[in-house]
This record gives sequence, C-alpha cells and structure tokens, in this order.
Amino acid sequence: MIQMEKLKKDCNDAINEKERSTRCLLEEKEIILKNVREKYERIKAENEELKVNGARLIRRVSEQETQIEDLQVQLEVYIRESKRDLSLMENQYDAMDSELKQLTGRRTELTQQERRCRKTVAELEEKNKELLEKYMKARRKKRKYKTKLMETERKLKGLELQLVLNTNPSKENTKPQQIVSY
Repeated sequence: MIQMEKLKKDCNDAINEKERSTRCLLEEKEIILKNVREKYERIKAENEELKVNGARLIRRVSEQETQIEDLQVQLEVYIRESKRDLSLMENQYDAMDSELKQLTGRRTELTQQERRCRKTVAELEEKNKELLEKYMKARRKKRKYKTKLMETERKLKGLELQLVLNTNPSKENTKPQQIVSY
C-alpha cells in the first residue's frame, strides 16, 4: 500500500513536472513568437518610412527644381531690365556729353554708374550660370532617383511573378517555368 501511494505520488510529481516543463516551453515559444512579430512590425515600419522618405525626397527635389526655374526666370528678367537700364544710361550719357561738354563732373558720375551696372550685370550672369548648374544637378539627381525607383519596382514585379509561378504551377503546363529577370 505504501509503495502504491509512493508510486502514485511519484507519478503525480512526474506529471506535474511534465506540465510545468510544457508550460515553460509554451511560454518560451510565445516569447520567441512575440519577438519575431515585433521584428516583423519594426522592419515593416522601417520599410514604410523608407518609402515615405523616398517620396518626400522626390517631392523636395521637384520643389527645388521649381524654385530654381522661378529664380532663373526672375534672374533673366532682372538681367534684361539691367541691360535696358544700362542702355538707357549710355544713351543719356551720349546725349549729355554731346550737348553739355562743360558738365564733366556729371559725365564722370555717369561713367561710374555705367561701371557699376556692368559689374552688376556680370555678377548676375555669373549667378545665373551657378543657378543653371544647380538646376541641372537637381534634374540629374531627380532622374537618377526615378530610374532607381523604376528598376526597384520592375525587380519587385519580377519577384512577385516568380513567386506566383513558383507557388501556383499550372496543371496544363508541366514544363519547368523559365524565369525572366528584369
């Protein structure tokens, strides 16, 4: 009898130990599953963030391109007005010089204005060149990002097609599928 009770107690202890061990294993599996889910969500969030940042970058490049175009138009208008103003000043100078030789002081002042205008025009033309270079760089950068995006999308479509072909093979077509890479 005592042996029977001892045997029962040993069996119950073994069953309890087995249940405790099983619970520990289940808890470990739940923790691992939770970690995997967290990693998946984190990677998914990072992927979405990369997509958003890429779109934001493309928008920013487009905005900068528009700003550069606007500045270039403003600069061209300013240059035309400056050249027109310079031309008007030169005409005034010639008329005053021919009519009023005695006003040499005024003529010196107009000459100085002419030099400043020419210097301003030269500076504006230099700025225009710089802006045009920045504009072209921005366009090349935009084109490069668009090309990369299109290549990535083509590769993704190719991988999706490959995945579909590998997971749902046609019953009619028993030949192995040739995968086309992009």
